Amino acid sequence: MNSIKRGTIWYVKSCNEYEEYYEGMTFGTSLILVTAFYNYNTDNKITYFKIDHRKSQYSLEIEINNITKYIHLDKLYTGDAKCLDYYVKQLEFTTFRKLLTIAFKISRKQAVNSQKNIEKFGITVYITENEDVKLTKSNKIKLSKRAKEDIIYNSKTDEDIKILCEKYSIYPIKAIKEIRNRLIYQHKQNEG
Repeated sequence: MNSIKRGTIWYVKSCNEYEEYYEGMTFGTSLILVTAFYNYNTDNKITYFKIDHRKSQYSLEIEINNITKYIHLDKLYTGDAKCLDYYVKQLEFTTFRKLLTIAFKISRKQAVNSQKNIEKFGITVYITENEDVKLTKSNKIKLSKRAKEDIIYNSKTDEDIKILCEKYSIYPIKAIKEIRNRLIYQHKQNEG
């Protein structure tokens, strides 16, 4: 698991070849770009973009073993790290940052129609509800256990926080920082 890092490209296991099922496996051979690896509570999860030979409106061209492939940036997936079969290569840091910036813009564009604005933490917070983030009738943000743990344990840098904004559709960055501070405070109170 040491080689699972942000910006690495992997082949994933095929459902046809293995009896066990891991979230992220596909029918036939496929490539993915790992955007994050989470190793909390020994629940090894990855987030990733799919890669294939088809070009789409929201894809970015990349060379892999002298073959042109496309990274599809319109949807971020979550899977089990056990679905990774073998490592292909590491993207350059600047290429990976550019890719995340483009993906962030795409997700913002897609979210505009279903986005809700609430006043929280002294700022306007933009939220698109999903399986991990809900808004109550009184505009209170309700997070899943997975999202809470993710925000507590994987928000060390501004780059981490940008990824969390995109993953959970909560903007701006200050909102995730405020949520993190409150979650860490609650976590410490429960331990104490």
